[in-house]
Amino acid sequence: MQPARRRLIVVAYRLAEHNSHYCNELLGYVEAAQSLGLSVHALVPRQVDPELALMLQAETVLEPLVETGPYDPQNPFASASAYTNQIRNLGPLWAALAPHDPQSGDMLLFTSGQPALIAGIGMWLASRPPQRRPSVFFRIVGDEFMDWLAGQSPDGALFYHLACNDLATRSGQERVFFLGSSAAIVRRVSRSGGRRVFATAIPKYLAFPRDATSQTPVRPAVYVHLNGRSAPLLGLLAGVVRRIRAAGSDVDFIIKPSGLSAESLRFVDSQLASVAQILPANQTPAEYLNNFLRCTVVLLPYEAKPYETLCSGVFVEALSCGKPVVVPGKTLMAQQLEAGRAAGTIFENATLESVTAALWRALSASEELAAAAAALSSGVRAENSSERYVERMIALIRQSPDMEPRYQIGEDIDFSDVADSRCFMRDGWGETEHWGVWTIARRAHLSLRVTERRDLVLRALVQPLLTQQFPKLVVSVSAAERDIARWVFDAGTPQGGSQQWCEAPILCSDIAPDDALDISFGIDAPHSPLSEGLSGDARTLGLGLYRVVLS
Repeated sequence: MQPARRRLIVVAYRLAEHNSHYCNELLGYVEAAQSLGLSVHALVPRQVDPELALMLQAETVLEPLVETGPYDPQNPFASASAYTNQIRNLGPLWAALAPHDPQSGDMLLFTSGQPALIAGIGMWLASRPPQRRPSVFFRIVGDEFMDWLAGQSPDGALFYHLACNDLATRSGQERVFFLGSSAAIVRRVSRSGGRRVFATAIPKYLAFPRDATSQTPVRPAVYVHLNGRSAPLLGLLAGVVRRIRAAGSDVDFIIKPSGLSAESLRFVDSQLASVAQILPANQTPAEYLNNFLRCTVVLLPYEAKPYETLCSGVFVEALSCGKPVVVPGKTLMAQQLEAGRAAGTIFENATLESVTAALWRALSASEELAAAAAALSSGVRAENSSERYVERMIALIRQSPDMEPRYQIGEDIDFSDVADSRCFMRDGWGETEHWGVWTIARRAHLSLRVTERRDLVLRALVQPLLTQQFPKLVVSVSAAERDIARWVFDAGTPQGGSQQWCEAPILCSDIAPDDALDISFGIDAPHSPLSEGLSGDARTLGLGLYRVVLS
């Protein structure tokens, strides 16, 4: 009797319309799983077009998730109630999975990671015997964990924290894996949720013809991809087209809107329809991918701030097809260009002059840039292929990884941000304040699972509480229960009680291969501002902590 084939079951709630990105992603999973000898089943919403479902070999069985609405800090009870109701209303999902009856050898992949799904999966796994618990993967995009424009965690990230903490208590939780596509997402999501996130490149269905990178457009053409983060630059595009046309009248513009609001779409039509070809928002995967073959350069007029941490799938697709790109500065995309892993130009500011100049440089050097892009394309395609993504999933379930978040050497911890720091904090700390956190006991502890065993330096931005009654403070620092430093703060010295950086060495021998690195701060004389009449704060304070980094 032959063993049953391992199955990949993809649950794609986001595929609610004929969206080329989500279609491509799902197609990639299907073809990758089949090429790796897996049996694959795709579950999509009932409202998906039947022809699209047929093309994707998908079952239209999912009911829409109950909407929770945005988190309301003025009414947290209502937001919490909506979250718990969403968990209770996952019955249609369990009904959709029931005919497949996933077993321990199967893989279940969610293409998004809403908190209710995470908590619900934990409950579902715990309710099943071990032999019927599949390995579950959540592809984490990151928007729910981070307000990329503000650079802070949104209040709604609270529910991810709750979901991950609930998951951690469930039997079978070790079979649930989070996958993030950039170092920034891995950091933010793992710290927000207090759960390990595994770095995995963006999965892309890259069904270009074998000779795609050798094709040259008959006329110079600029492919412009617009998304929801293009809004601040929409007003510049008509001017960019006019200026480029004035300098080189034979340049065509192909504009692809994706995820724009109805108002933005009307604006694009009114401003650009007469000077550019505007593609339909929804296309088949083949239509979408073939647009890259028609262009000389790909312009991504995105707002820079979100892409300091977010990966761009369109950027990956353009590079995979060997096309030069024009991207905003101070982004992950710009870093790829500067590191020589992509070819193209950078516009440093969201201005007409900066975008036009960068695009003109790319067009003027298009032959040279195209050759460089073509040489890099095969590596990009291999790294970001859907097959590589599924292979990564298979490799993870063959290991026995723990799910504690990892600290990456060189990254800082911001103690003014609850979502960035609390996963590392143990006892002895006060509430997180707008600037950082106080020690409130004689000893305060941090616990970090570091990624490397080598000699390190602990650097901490701190501020001691020095008063007239307590003009001196001594802090003993230890790592792995061994004293590593003694920091003395004295009001009579130039730095006194001011904010300052302090250091302490940590030897490789102090870092156990598998255990967390425990760091503690011993306070010789914690004291209360209330007792000295300084404020109404009755806590016994000692050291204020702003930031920590191991380097």
